[in-house]
Amino acid sequence: MKKKNLFSKKFKALSYITLIITAFYFLAHILTMFSVLHPSEENEILSTVLGIDMLTWLVYGIFVVISVIIQCLVIADKLSDEETLKDCFYLPTFLSIIFGGFSFWGIYTLFEGCF
Repeated sequence: MKKKNLFSKKFKALSYITLIITAFYFLAHILTMFSVLHPSEENEILSTVLGIDMLTWLVYGIFVVISVIIQCLVIADKLSDEETLKDCFYLPTFLSIIFGGFSFWGIYTLFEGCF
């Protein structure tokens, strides 16, 4: 019996949705870090990103962690079918992990600096 294709349309859709959301947070926190390095009297970027983070950080965090775990489990399942790691490398999942990690660090430093 042939096993179902694990890199189906649903998996790819989840990967790209996660990538888009984490990339948004990543870019927002990059702008925040630059605005912290070059402060001005009225820092609109910092207050905007802080407002977004205060409202959405918990939902964002849970979403990213769960979706990345699901993606990693799918890749691990594909690896168990005797494929090499190179065959299972999926760029959107890798970027979601990188962007998500940086976003969590950005949220932490933003909250640490503001409270």
